[in-house]
Amino acid sequence: MNRVRVTQGFTLFEILIAVMILGIALPILFQLFSGTLRAVKKSQDYTHAIALAQQKLEELMVMRGAPLEPESGEGPDGLYWERVVVPANPSPDLLPVDEDDGDEAELISLAPLYEAIVSVRWDADPSSPSTSLHTLVAFAPALPALIEKEELEEPSEEIIP
Repeated sequence: MNRVRVTQGFTLFEILIAVMILGIALPILFQLFSGTLRAVKKSQDYTHAIALAQQKLEELMVMRGAPLEPESGEGPDGLYWERVVVPANPSPDLLPVDEDDGDEAELISLAPLYEAIVSVRWDADPSSPSTSLHTLVAFAPALPALIEKEELEEPSEEIIP
């Protein structure tokens, strides 16, 4: 008589091969996953740093004059910022040119130009990773007539149909 052998389940050898494959694949997958998490964290840190630097630059827009001293502080997510505003020298390429004879015209500036630099660091240590934003700012001269006019004009709460 011929007996037909029916196998149910896996052999010990098949189970050992499966465990070896998992033993090799899982650490690689975990390492890739942790690398992705580090990249996401670094991206979030840069995003928060740029947002803080942009906020500190926008604060300059409401100031009446250039801050004379460098300013620094600690932002909300434990980020350290430093803002420096220095007079900017106009580039010769940006000087107005007299169209008639090609000579440089006299440069008249009602609002001097300043270079604003905001640097954001992750730690208080100056050698820690950092990012910075640079821009040019013109502070309007504080004219008494303009200040009085701004104080007198208040928005009305009337709704005009």
